[in-house]
Amino acid sequence: MNQHRLIQKNNWLSQFNNKTILITGYSGIVGTFILRVLDAACNVLDIRINLVLVSRKKKLYKFKNINSFTIEKDIRFLNSTDFQNFKIDYVIHGATPVRKSIDPLLMLDICYDGTKALLEAIKYKKIENFLLLSSGAVYGNLSIVKKTPIKETSCSNIILDKSLDAYSIGKILSESVLIFYSNCNGSNFSIARMFAMIGPEITIDSHYIVASLLKNLKSNENLRIIGDGRTFRSYLNTSDMGLWLLKILCEDKKNSIYNVGSPVAISTLELAKLFKNVTNYPLDIDVKNMPSSDIKRWYVPSIDKIISEIGVEQNLSLEESIRDYINEYT
Repeated sequence: MNQHRLIQKNNWLSQFNNKTILITGYSGIVGTFILRVLDAACNVLDIRINLVLVSRKKKLYKFKNINSFTIEKDIRFLNSTDFQNFKIDYVIHGATPVRKSIDPLLMLDICYDGTKALLEAIKYKKIENFLLLSSGAVYGNLSIVKKTPIKETSCSNIILDKSLDAYSIGKILSESVLIFYSNCNGSNFSIARMFAMIGPEITIDSHYIVASLLKNLKSNENLRIIGDGRTFRSYLNTSDMGLWLLKILCEDKKNSIYNVGSPVAISTLELAKLFKNVTNYPLDIDVKNMPSSDIKRWYVPSIDKIISEIGVEQNLSLEESIRDYINEYT
C-alpha cells in the first residue's frame, strides 16, 4: 500500500489539524518515521501541523507541508523559557540514546533527568496527551520454551548482575518518572513499548538484523546470522508503527501502556530465509552458532490491548515490508 492510500485510509490524522506537537529525539529512527507520517498527512489530508523539535544536535529536515521550529539543547537542561513562545498541544518524548557504546550512567541520566526536566518545562502548558516512547526491553531477556506473547502486565525478567542493560533500566526509569509525575499533577500520559521494526528509516549501517541481512544482500555475501538462529522476534513496518503511535497520542484518554509491534513471531533463521525467498537470492545462509539447547529467546508482544482500545491494524505484511525495504536501498 503506497503512502498516499495509507494516509487516506487513516483520515483520523486530521485531528492534528492546527495542533502543535513537541517531539524530543526527533532525529532517531522512530522520530524520523513519525515526521514522515505527519508530513504526508498534511499533504494528503490538507491539514496544518506545527512542530517543536528538540535535539542535542540539530538535524535539518526538508518538510514539504509542516511548520517547524528546532531547539538545539540537551534535554536534561530544558526549562520553561524554552517553550514560552509556543502553545503545545501534544508531546512525543523519545530522546534516549540506543548505542551500546554509550556510558551506561550517562544513559540513565538522560532517561531520568531528561524526562523529569521535560515534564517540569511544560508543567503549565495545557497538554492534551504526553506520549513516552518506551521499549519492549523493559520486560527483560525472556528465555522461554513456551511461546507466549508478552502482555503489558507481564513481569519483567531483568536480572541485576554484570550483564545488566542500561537501556532497559533507563526506559523503566523514564516510565516511572512519568507515572509518578502524572499521579502528582493529574496530567495525561500514554506509554508505548515498542518492539522490533522494519522500514527505510533503518539504515544499512545500523545494528539491527534486518540491516545486517540487507548489507549481506548488497555485498553479494552469504546471509549471516550471529547466534543460533532461534531468537524469535516480530517486525512491524515503520509506517504502521508511526500511525499506531500517533493514534495512541490522540485517542488514549486512560493513562495507559501499550505494546506496539507485530504479533507474528519469526525466528532469525526464518527471517533470513524470507529475505532469501523474496529476492530469489542465490547464496546460502550462515548460522555462526548452532543450537545447543531447547531454550528459545522470545521478543514478541501481545497487541490485544492496543487493538481493542485504540483500534489499530497492521497494513503491511512482513514479506511486503522486506520487499519495500530492499527496494529502498537498491
